[in-house]
Amino acid sequence: MDAALQNAIALACSRLRKAFPELRGCEAAVDGIGDGRPRFSVRMDLRLPESQLLVCGAPAASVEDALEVAFDDARRRLEAKARLSPRSG
Repeated sequence: MDAALQNAIALACSRLRKAFPELRGCEAAVDGIGDGRPRFSVRMDLRLPESQLLVCGAPAASVEDALEVAFDDARRRLEAKARLSPRSG
């Protein structure tokens, strides 16, 4: 994975952590799909105090689009989880 891609993933994870302070871990892997045309997919592992979310983004024509799709999906899933979780305090 090149440095620019690693930096893009680190920045996106940082934004998720800022929006969701309960997020304890955020890892992402980019997969190239070899079906004769360039396509990419991003898999994510999000760790929370009591659970884990696995996100598999839909394939996209570029790495940048694949990252955007996966991180948007991750944000939606974290928002949904936050709405369903009982609040402490």
